[in-house]
Amino acid sequence: MLNYLKRNRWCVLGVCALQIVVWGLQTVAQLLLMKTFEGAMALDFSVFLFWTLMSLLCWAAYLGCGVFLGYVQAQTVRKLNNTVRNDMLQGILYQKYQAYHMVDTGEHLSQLTSEVEQIEKLAWNPFFNCVGRCAQIIWSIIALWLIDWRLFAASVFTAVFMWLLPKMFEKKMQTLGENNREAKAMATARLKEILHARDILKLYGKENSFMDRGRTIGNNMEVTQCRLSLWQELSAGVLGIVNVGLQILGDVLIVVLAISGRIPIAVLAGGSNLIAGVTNGFTNVSGCRISLITSRPYFEKIQQEKQLPENTILEGEKLEGIPEIRLDKIGFSYDQEEVLSNISMVFEPNKKYAIIGPSGSGKSTIMRILLGWLDGYSGKIYINHNLAGEDYALQIRDYVSYVEQEVFLFCDTIRNNICMGDNFSESEIQEAVKNSALDKDLSNFPLGLDTVIGENGASLSGGQRQRIAIARALIRKRSIFLIDEGTSGLDRERAAVVETNLLYNPNITLIMISHHLTEERKKKFDKIYELD
Repeated sequence: MLNYLKRNRWCVLGVCALQIVVWGLQTVAQLLLMKTFEGAMALDFSVFLFWTLMSLLCWAAYLGCGVFLGYVQAQTVRKLNNTVRNDMLQGILYQKYQAYHMVDTGEHLSQLTSEVEQIEKLAWNPFFNCVGRCAQIIWSIIALWLIDWRLFAASVFTAVFMWLLPKMFEKKMQTLGENNREAKAMATARLKEILHARDILKLYGKENSFMDRGRTIGNNMEVTQCRLSLWQELSAGVLGIVNVGLQILGDVLIVVLAISGRIPIAVLAGGSNLIAGVTNGFTNVSGCRISLITSRPYFEKIQQEKQLPENTILEGEKLEGIPEIRLDKIGFSYDQEEVLSNISMVFEPNKKYAIIGPSGSGKSTIMRILLGWLDGYSGKIYINHNLAGEDYALQIRDYVSYVEQEVFLFCDTIRNNICMGDNFSESEIQEAVKNSALDKDLSNFPLGLDTVIGENGASLSGGQRQRIAIARALIRKRSIFLIDEGTSGLDRERAAVVETNLLYNPNITLIMISHHLTEERKKKFDKIYELD
């Protein structure tokens, strides 16, 4: 947490300074109230009127500063949340392929949305509230010291006692906070699962299963939240009882001192509020401390997942020319189930290769190894006759374009899905559109390249999505082109256009996966690797 406060230090310091000013003004208002009461008791209307006007001015300043504080604090919380979310995104971005795909997307969504909301609720707002309440306590103690040292001594005793009391709840609240975070993340993932399964459950008459699963997931999530809320209320109740007791004792002390003539009678008007400023302040601070303790697991998780310092850009060693890639006796297993065993392949620059075989033979796994997405394989990879190191994925990524079978598209225009934020000339875009056989489709779209295609290309056919993905890959003119069944959704005519453009392009190394190749198509490749 401190790391984020430091990274936004000037905004945070601004809010803290305003908190000190606002609570200082409130304390001054209590002292002015005593002066007003003193004038009233002396039956001096001019003195009473003067201090009343000063009180009004002080309260106006207090309320005005409070409004400005609210605005500045909201802007600071926004910046803090954005910093947290940026670190979460960085942690997700630089996770290894296997680690990322072991976690359901729902958990990542939960982290970026509900967990950020929880951090705001449990960390940022309590932190600023804690600063304000600490300022209230200090201002109140100073004011009581100015009135009488006995009141000052009583306020110091109250401060120490109220500071130590919450420690009895710290460990339990931290554990419950961690349990609640884990339960919400798991519930989000499981709810997403049953939502995806809705249609198949309805098809087989399993409506009750859908409802039962949903109720069970919801109940498990609510049980942990209920426990956390119960302990929060319990701790608040204990602190509240102690607060009231100490406040009553403070009021009794003020009355005794006033009756004995040791302090002015006018102190009765604002002294109780100053005593309450100490006790209520510490009650709030104690609650804030418990919230901050509960928020620790969220920050610990972010630090565990964040692998790189802020603004780090990863780059691999630059390769000379078009790289040659050689797989030497590669083996790989998913959960102890062997997929590849002793596979050796050589991909020379500018040549055309096909990898064929039945489903489950490991074709897509080879693609992911070539891309550097999978580690934990046996065997070796060589680039230009040099053994690839841990930065293999970084070395190769600037040379590789990839078209997978399940295409992802943004809810954006066709143009932006092809360019993905890069600046390409209109002629480059048109060339990619033509070579991907997408040009005929554009004439059917009302806005052509500027047509918005919906979430993940919902308004397009599977073949149209694949053609956009192929155009996205072609426009970058990288030297190694990987296609994992990337033309399976195209009709024969369009598939022929795409494959011809790729097979007869002398400037690329083509590696294509296919379940089946005709004998005529096989002749167009320099080498066919067949997996059992």
